[in-house]
Amino acid sequence: MRKALIFIALFLLQIILCDFVNVGPYIYLCLIPLLLLSFPLKVDTPVLMFIGFGLGLGLDLLSDGVLGLNAASGVALGFARNTIFDLTVNKETYNKTDTPSPFDVGLRKYTIYLLLSILLYMLVYVLFDMAGVRPFFTILAKLSLSTIANLALSLLISYSLFRQR
Repeated sequence: MRKALIFIALFLLQIILCDFVNVGPYIYLCLIPLLLLSFPLKVDTPVLMFIGFGLGLGLDLLSDGVLGLNAASGVALGFARNTIFDLTVNKETYNKTDTPSPFDVGLRKYTIYLLLSILLYMLVYVLFDMAGVRPFFTILAKLSLSTIANLALSLLISYSLFRQR
C-alpha cells in the first residue's frame, strides 16, 4: 500500500514538473525512469515494457509534450532494465530485496545503474524529439544536461524514499 501511494505521488509530481517547472530548453526533468526502476526485479521484460508504455503515454496525454516521446522512451527502458541491472549490480550476488536501493547495493553501483537507465531513456527521448531538425551539439547538450539533472533528482528522491533500514 505504501509503495503504491509513493508511486502515485511520484507520477503526480512528474505531471507537475512537466506542466509547471521550466528549467530551460536544454533540461527535461523526468521521473519515469525512476518509476520503472522501482518495480520488482521479478517483473518480466514484456510486462515492464507495457508498464513503461502506459506510464509514458499517460504522461504524454496529461502534459503538453509531443504524444509518444515518453511512451517510446519508457518501452526502451522497460526492455533494457534487467540487462542494465545485470551489468551494473551483478544479479548473482544480489538477493536482499526485490527492488534495489542505494542502501542495498551501494552508492556507486546504484548511481551507475541509475545513470545508464536515465541515459537510455533520455537518448531515446532526445533523439526522437530533436533528430534531423537540430544541430548535433544542441542534441548533445540537451542529452547531457537532462541526464545530469535527472540523475541528481532521482538520487535525491531515492535517498529520501529508501531510507536505510
